[in-house]
Amino acid sequence: MRISMLVFLFIGDFFIQAGEPFKPYEISYIQGRLKAPTSYKAYIQSRVKKGFKDRIRREIYLSGTASGFSANSKSGKMILTGKSMGQLFNRLAIENKGNSVDFVLKSGEYILDQPLKPRQNQVLRGEGRVTLIPTLTLPAAIVLDGVDSVVISNFTIVGGGIGKCKTNGIMSVNDSTRVNISKVIIREVGACGILCKGSKSKYVLIEDCDIQNTGRAGIAMFDGVSNALITKNAVERTTTHGIIFANGGSFSEVSENIIKDTGLLPGGDFAHGVAFDSHGNLNTGEKNLIIKNKILNARTGGVEIADGQNHMYIIENYIEGSGRANQKREDQYGIYFGGALSQGYHCLIKGNTIKNSYWNGIRLAAPNVERPNKKSPLPKDKYGPTMHVDIIDNIISGSMRYGIELNWCRDVYIKGNRIETSKLADIGLIGNREKNIDMPCSKVLFKGNVLKSQTKLVKDLFEK
Repeated sequence: MRISMLVFLFIGDFFIQAGEPFKPYEISYIQGRLKAPTSYKAYIQSRVKKGFKDRIRREIYLSGTASGFSANSKSGKMILTGKSMGQLFNRLAIENKGNSVDFVLKSGEYILDQPLKPRQNQVLRGEGRVTLIPTLTLPAAIVLDGVDSVVISNFTIVGGGIGKCKTNGIMSVNDSTRVNISKVIIREVGACGILCKGSKSKYVLIEDCDIQNTGRAGIAMFDGVSNALITKNAVERTTTHGIIFANGGSFSEVSENIIKDTGLLPGGDFAHGVAFDSHGNLNTGEKNLIIKNKILNARTGGVEIADGQNHMYIIENYIEGSGRANQKREDQYGIYFGGALSQGYHCLIKGNTIKNSYWNGIRLAAPNVERPNKKSPLPKDKYGPTMHVDIIDNIISGSMRYGIELNWCRDVYIKGNRIETSKLADIGLIGNREKNIDMPCSKVLFKGNVLKSQTKLVKDLFEK
């Protein structure tokens, strides 16, 4: 890496202008977005309740004894017996397809030889302490396959151990909608704790779950899941990401979760606390809110927004200890916006507390225009800087590199931040000079920041 053209400034407020001053990007509907969680939750619950109350709900109680497994009505009348809980439940679910049914598993431990598969408009809940133990060959303990209006609650799921199976805790596939998962404990699964897939999957609520020791991510939304609310969960000790939206994802919220030690299990390397990634405009996403999460000890980034995720809001999160001293990766930061495959547009980063990031507190970047990229459908000449980012009222301390690093970006508003104990400088303005083009950061407005480190600002840097 070569660095040239260094200028050191020691003032608190400054304005760096390239061309005419720009107007900081106004987020016109942020107040409306902050109210969205209530509407999402109410919509999911009201749709489910409306469906349940339209017709008389049937309750079926399932239990297992030494002599076998049985299903009974609420009055105790025998309905059906089976050789296994999986066989018994799935037969009843199919027989009651299209009906409003509450399936209640009585207290006990149940070894599953096949996934439990609730159908549309069905509830699957535990009563007391109910533990589901899937065999090592199952894709998940509970599988939702193209269903609508399903509730799952009050279970403990224990897998066969990381490295010993590829089992998920709960898996939703083929565009399931209006799925409510709450009060589920998931441990020792070889794949994801909760996995949802499908570009038409919508209105997913994951609330008050506890997920630990997973062979992949804690909670994963793949292939464009939208209108999801992931709130008040605890995710700890994962091999990859804590909570991730991959291959797109829009109109969703990740709020009030505690995410700890992501990527710290054996085999972990690339692991963020919370990530939204569109993989280079293959599946773009937009208008997601990440608010009031506590993210501790992520192996790489605390929050990463990358490669075609636009109009994002990262607000009032507490992020500490991102990155590892034994790594030399650049993706070790508190918050990142931009991408190596595609630039990002429009982001509000406000009111976050970021401590002890191994690389940078906040980093903005965009693709190197001369980097070959077969994954992105954009022609090379379409690459440009990451643009229209507001970084406001954040508290950043203990960064091993810069408190805020601005790589190839433009139209950035930095206001009211407090930055201290940064090893290189509180703010670094860095470009990339390649064969045919300079890629500097430009049109950056600073206002009312408190910079406390020995070096306040390093600007006009070019790395190669």
